[in-house]
Amino acid sequence: MAQKTRSAVYDDTLHIEAYRFDGIIQSFPNHFHEYYVLGLMEEGNRRLTCRQEEYVLHKSDIVLLNPGDNHICVQEGTQKLVYRGFNISQEMMLDLSRETTGISQLPVFSRHVARDGEIAHYMETLHDMVMTRICEFGKDEQLLFLLSQVLQKYSCPFTVCIPVCQDEIEKTCVFYRATFRGTA
Repeated sequence: MAQKTRSAVYDDTLHIEAYRFDGIIQSFPNHFHEYYVLGLMEEGNRRLTCRQEEYVLHKSDIVLLNPGDNHICVQEGTQKLVYRGFNISQEMMLDLSRETTGISQLPVFSRHVARDGEIAHYMETLHDMVMTRICEFGKDEQLLFLLSQVLQKYSCPFTVCIPVCQDEIEKTCVFYRATFRGTA
């Protein structure tokens, strides 16, 4: 019987967390994170529901989650999950975004799932470096190159992205202004 493992390493130099799931069948109920998630499917199939969109994840798919993106991930079929990922705090993402794009704004991933062999390769390389606690100078460059590719291809600045519920928010604001005018 194959062993299931979960491992994580926080890199004090890069200020990111790398983690790996190997042999997992468990489903993950509806939840969200306060940080960015970059993940890579290595084996298994999963069904991801994120912000009311559904995806079937396969080998080599890249998962991109923004802070606050509610999502559910369940097992598809019998093949066990092998997955590697990075968690990046909003503060660190702001620094990385500023350094790679010159823009001092938090990015928003415009896609939740992508298939991109080049980015997958850079993710694997950086992930191996962090998980084995390599203290090489090239680790910084690897992270910056990975993020520059991800941000260039799959994101937009936060202020450019319009929330899906923008009309509802505006209607609510109009209602509150009309209803509670002068009651303060």
